[in-house]
Amino acid sequence: MRSVAVCFAVALAGCGGAEQCVEHPSVHYNGGLARLLAAKGISSSVQKDRGVCFAKRDEEKVKAAARELERYFYQVADLLKDSCEEKAVVEWASRERLPFEVHDTRGAGGRPGRRMINIYSFSDEEVASNRRKLEIEAPRGATCNTKSSK
Repeated sequence: MRSVAVCFAVALAGCGGAEQCVEHPSVHYNGGLARLLAAKGISSSVQKDRGVCFAKRDEEKVKAAARELERYFYQVADLLKDSCEEKAVVEWASRERLPFEVHDTRGAGGRPGRRMINIYSFSDEEVASNRRKLEIEAPRGATCNTKSSK
């Protein structure tokens, strides 16, 4: 799991004055953090190449919101068996408009492992819903259509 500290390590990059920014590699995280801050009444904006920007006076509140988001964000994930299943699951998740990304993993000794899908969640309710969707609705075990020629 990624650490909130990593997010705040770049907090001051590119920001000046009374504003600071937190940039996370996932656009879904940045958007989720901005939504969580808005729900808590903390003003922020998502800016390209800067991430989530907010007033310096709100730094501790933003750190607390980031810690809260970390509890949910990475909870729904699973390994994909092969490229055929990956293609089917990605098409399904896209149709469902789920916030997701597919990542490479590393196996024993640092060798490339299977690919992993993360379906990002922003609350306990979304964790439960997204987990159910991935386990029950996703086209797991999909195979590639192969045409045999005679």
